[in-house]
Amino acid sequence: MVPKDAAYVGQFGKTYVWVTKGNLENLTRLTLAILDIHTFRSERIGGSRVQPGILPR
Repeated sequence: MVPKDAAYVGQFGKTYVWVTKGNLENLTRLTLAILDIHTFRSERIGGSRVQPGILPR
C-alpha cells in the first residue's frame, strides 16, 4: 500500500515505488547520478563527455 504522504509514485504492472517528502533530496541525487552515467563517455574508449541531448558525430 502506498503511503498517503508519498510525494512521487511510480508503477509498472503490479509493482509500485514511491518517495516520501523526507527523501526528495535522495531522489534528486539518484536522478543526477543516473544522468551523469548516461552522459559520460570514457576517454579510455576514445569518447569524451557530451552534453545531454547532443549526439556525437
